[in-house]
Amino acid sequence: MSGKTPSIMVVTGETSGDQRAAEVFVELRRLIGEFEIFGVGGGSLRAAGADIITDISETALFGTSEIISSLLKLKRLRKKLLEEWRRRGADIAFLVDYGGFNLRLAKKLKRQGARILYYVSPQVWASRPGRIRWVKRYVDLMLVLFDFEEELYRKNGVETIHVGHPLIEKVAADKGREDYLGSLGFDPSAKVVGLMPGSRDSEIRTLLPPILEASDRLRSRGYTQQIIVAAPGREKEIEQELGSRRTTVIKEDHYSAMAAADLLIMASGTAALEAAILGVPAVVVYRASLLTSLLARLLMTVKYVSLPNIILGEEVYPELLQSRCNAEAISAEAALILENSDRYDRIRRRLIEVKQALGEPGAAARAAHHVVEFLGKG
Repeated sequence: MSGKTPSIMVVTGETSGDQRAAEVFVELRRLIGEFEIFGVGGGSLRAAGADIITDISETALFGTSEIISSLLKLKRLRKKLLEEWRRRGADIAFLVDYGGFNLRLAKKLKRQGARILYYVSPQVWASRPGRIRWVKRYVDLMLVLFDFEEELYRKNGVETIHVGHPLIEKVAADKGREDYLGSLGFDPSAKVVGLMPGSRDSEIRTLLPPILEASDRLRSRGYTQQIIVAAPGREKEIEQELGSRRTTVIKEDHYSAMAAADLLIMASGTAALEAAILGVPAVVVYRASLLTSLLARLLMTVKYVSLPNIILGEEVYPELLQSRCNAEAISAEAALILENSDRYDRIRRRLIEVKQALGEPGAAARAAHHVVEFLGKG
């Protein structure tokens, strides 16, 4: 690296990417001291010292129909980022996941001579594998979370390094099950069902009603100890939807809450991987718009939507999607797991394999080390 303070443009589109990027930059600061970060992110990157020029609240879109409706806004954001890149004379672009936006941005940045490091691969192995060609053309180094991604990219001529998954060291319960349930006034000897309707507005609107109806059915079967693990900032929306139901809404210490549950009913997403790390059986649900669903069927190249199932190559977590995401099916699948000890124990054994597949702790530190090397090659 030269004597000037390094400057890095970061672009991430969702909360999880914001957190992953911030973890790397915290480690990077320990290695090289001061550097400039600017770009698109949220609270975690702000706390890590980034100058956020556009917040992820403006970019956290889901589903093709929603993205189509926002194409002009995303085009304006790309233009703004290119202007900032030129104005600040950044050393590298650090792009995080968010493939639909970031790969197009990478193309435009590359035309301006940018050096591009991509962290957290877009899921080219799940849909639109042709995007690997974009990665090969416009990305200088790919840092991936899963070992199968390294093999896939290297086979296609992309310089790739597997650093492991940072969640392996982040996901842990602060309290034991008995102590945690006792703090809620629950009976630790009775089973607990956890409900996780997601973090996006669209998910809560679409998924919370059938999840709550399913919870009512489970309550009638004797599963009266239920909690809702609310995503940060979504507590009020959930409480409004609850109505007269007396279900405990968990607003903090989410991992202790998840670990204390015997079964989780959850929206597809990062939470499914977190549940697998904690060893908790789950039923995964999702319902998208008709257009999004149709396009997903055309584009997807894997059989499953949740990462634990993709890693294992088997539907260990039942997936109830689209029309199957209804109260009757959700409650039936949940009851089958709760009331069949052999099935329950088998799921827990398979989840150990998921955890093992995520690698050793220290992913963010390893990623930061490779960022230093990448900066040094400039």
